[in-house]
Amino acid sequence: MHAHEYSKCIKAAERYRNIDLAVKLFKEVEFKGVKITSTYNALMGAYMFNGLSDKCYSLFLDMKKDPTCSPS
Repeated sequence: MHAHEYSKCIKAAERYRNIDLAVKLFKEVEFKGVKITSTYNALMGAYMFNGLSDKCYSLFLDMKKDPTCSPS
């Protein structure tokens, strides 16, 4: 799958409140080396949707450190 497809899958996991699946998909993206801003945004949205604002903020800080992505 491409990064944009992963983003859509992470968003689908969010809607079903399956945060574990969303995190697993994000880790898969990391492993494949295809992270982009939209994959970060999708997981941050999943965290916020599920009331995990601390994890969202932590991921945002990680994204700011990633040279291949920038906050949007």
